[in-house]
Amino acid sequence: MSTAVAMQPHAANMPANPPRLRIGHVIAAVAVADGVVISAAAIAAIQLKFGLSLSAPEGVDTYTGLPFVDFGWLVPFWLCALAASDSYSRRQFARGTDEFRAVLKGTAWAAAAVTMTAYLLNYDMSRGFFALSFSLGTIALLLERMASRSFVARRRSRNEWMHLVVAVGGTDAVHELNEALTREPHLGFRLVGACVPAAADRISDVPSSGPWTRPSRRVDWSRPTR
Repeated sequence: MSTAVAMQPHAANMPANPPRLRIGHVIAAVAVADGVVISAAAIAAIQLKFGLSLSAPEGVDTYTGLPFVDFGWLVPFWLCALAASDSYSRRQFARGTDEFRAVLKGTAWAAAAVTMTAYLLNYDMSRGFFALSFSLGTIALLLERMASRSFVARRRSRNEWMHLVVAVGGTDAVHELNEALTREPHLGFRLVGACVPAAADRISDVPSSGPWTRPSRRVDWSRPTR
């Protein structure tokens, strides 16, 4: 028997600062950190390729003569590509491998967009700078995401920032779901109620009701998460 999971969307006694809002704050901080990381990668690539100088490098096309401007335009391109690839989506943030795939996909889109823009503008961008900036930036972005994921996982391992859910389905299926969510708290879900065929069936310490009872009425939605 399949299992349906319902999240409580609005309850009068829900905390004023729910997990969704807190995760949103973390994602916003990650987006700012992405901008810092990409900018640092571009600066490092300039220094490694052309040396410590504020003047325009010789033999390279420039528009303003300022390296941080002529080469720094890839930063907004990269950030926009990350946003377009769902790198800041709540659905996959700090869960599974989709977040890392989104970062890599966004990076690939950014590289393609920068290459195409440089071609259309007939701008002879240094290949060495291009390779260094995207190599350093990709590694730094992945390390940053690992750090943010570790931070969120530590909070969730302490039963914080958890989304409360009610499962509807067969007793065995709901029991397996509860075990999986208990075993993997980093997913960010905690089962607080179940609607199973027999109300007498016990799902660990999760309150259960019969199939014709609305389970959300038996759930204490105010007890979660800090």
